[in-house]
Amino acid sequence: MSPAFFRLSVFALGLLATACTATPDGAPVEPVATATTVVKAAPPPPTPKPEPPLPTLASLFDASPAALNGLLGAPSLKRIEPPAELWQYRGTSCVLALYLYEKPKGGAHALTHAEAHDGRGKRVETETCLHALLREKS
Repeated sequence: MSPAFFRLSVFALGLLATACTATPDGAPVEPVATATTVVKAAPPPPTPKPEPPLPTLASLFDASPAALNGLLGAPSLKRIEPPAELWQYRGTSCVLALYLYEKPKGGAHALTHAEAHDGRGKRVETETCLHALLREKS
């Protein structure tokens, strides 16, 4: 680098430094405050509460008609043929048939048998059908 170029570079840097610290009338430049925006991250969504466990089919045996009505609602079909009653619940994926028989003592009906099938008569897992109906209802 030639000495003339070096001196010219130093002079130009000096002018630039002076230009940044003074206004055209020679008054010193006040530093400008810059705005800083702080963006807080959104809180994570709340963790959904786990669904309460669905009742098992075994827990429904010996259930009264009132208990079944409370859990599943009114049946789609109810056929009474003493000493039994057939309660049928239709869902989008299956049909659940509940058989209630009179108890030997007291004459009240209770669930004693259950079976399930798809809409065309093919047998399906009874407890799976029960759970599907309960999910559809909620």
